[in-house]
Amino acid sequence: MEHAEKACAEITWDGRRFQSDAFERGPRTLRRDMRVEGDARGAVTVSYVEPCPPSDAVAFPAEEADLVEAVAYMLSVALSGAWPRNPSAKRSRSS
Repeated sequence: MEHAEKACAEITWDGRRFQSDAFERGPRTLRRDMRVEGDARGAVTVSYVEPCPPSDAVAFPAEEADLVEAVAYMLSVALSGAWPRNPSAKRSRSS
């Protein structure tokens, strides 16, 4: 995050909530759902709680939005149990 000192985050999963200190949704918020087989089971939310420099034309540059999307995807796979526990062991069995 370009302005990490002004940002906070929240992860929700199956009704459980994990937040950074003093989490609040600010005027500049980015949320990506965590889905399993098409069903939303949680979300990753990042928010700026303080104004950022006015020179920032976009609240979240594309690379930051892509990062949040990737984190949401990886967490949904890992938390749903679809991620292999020992990827190297799985590869060695199939080789």
